[in-house]
Parts: sequence; C-alpha cells; structure tokens
Amino acid sequence: MSTLSLQKQLHVQKFLEQFNLSNKKQTYIKRLIIKSIQELVDKRIIKPVFKITRKDGSLIVKKNLTSKLITNSKVIYLEEILYYKYSLNQFINQLESIV
Repeated sequence: MSTLSLQKQLHVQKFLEQFNLSNKKQTYIKRLIIKSIQELVDKRIIKPVFKITRKDGSLIVKKNLTSKLITNSKVIYLEEILYYKYSLNQFINQLESIV
C-alpha cells in the first residue's frame, strides 16, 4: 500500500474573526479546534506535524497545537494522509499496459 499526502489549509485567523465572542468562548473554540485536529491525527487522517503561518508572516513547524499558538496563527497547514492500494508507479504501469 502506498501513502501520499495532500496539504490542506485552515485559515484560523479568518475563522475566528467572524465571531464576536468573549475571550472565554474564543478559548473554548480554540480548544475544540485542537481537539478536532488531534482526533484526525489519532485516526491517521492527517500527519502529526503542522506548518503554521503566524500573524507576523513567519513560518514555523510544530508537532503540538496550543491555544496560544492558534491565537498567533494566520493559517495552519494540515497534511492529509492518502492511502492507495497501489503505488503511483504501479498505476501508471497499468495505464500504459491498457494503451
């Protein structure tokens, strides 16, 4: 079985800006985001490494997300894990044999 990945973007800053919430409720939403992402990691749907563009424009890589990190983030890049029964080379070979 072959494994490939596909990058997805979570625009955290835009998402959180659309709500006019108290700090307590924003913290709760950030914890829900962290919990949801961790569930995806646990189920091996995404990789346990996150590339993050911070509000100041810098790029960092982290293995764990925190509420404070989400507060300072603009975009979180998630790597989706895609499982294939055959490798891409096997797939191309099959296509070539048909043509």
